[in-house]
Amino acid sequence: QRVFADSDTVGRWKVVATSGVEVTSEGHTIDIQSIHISSANLDTTLTEPLSLWKLRRLLVFSPREAVEFTVTTNGDSGDVVSMLSRGPRRIFKDEGGGVFTARWKAPNHSSIGHFGVNALTHATLFDPKGPYDSAAWILPYVVRGHECGWYLPRY
Repeated sequence: QRVFADSDTVGRWKVVATSGVEVTSEGHTIDIQSIHISSANLDTTLTEPLSLWKLRRLLVFSPREAVEFTVTTNGDSGDVVSMLSRGPRRIFKDEGGGVFTARWKAPNHSSIGHFGVNALTHATLFDPKGPYDSAAWILPYVVRGHECGWYLPRY
């Protein structure tokens, strides 16, 4: 978005929206269909990681807030879903039928960050002759209290 001050005729650009990222291996068969995110302050299901999100509408968590994730894939039991966000990779619990769950705590300090959810087929990890078959979503979030600009989420 271009912003003009009273005496400005050129204008300055400012970031007002972002999107997630979707990364897949060539010829992948596994897909992430949705991510349900639930916490004390949030209950939402994401189905389009590449959608534009206004910065004021990003996922917002409180410091150390407990968050539950439910990932639905088109995969089978035996596949693996993991999450990476500022720390060691977390492996989701396989609930069967392509559904995986995990718990996570938001960082304990105000920040802007992202987390990645990666689905991998069983053969990718456990069959030396299996093809690499992966799908990942990387999504932005904000931990309350981060103040780096007037255009960020207001609480």
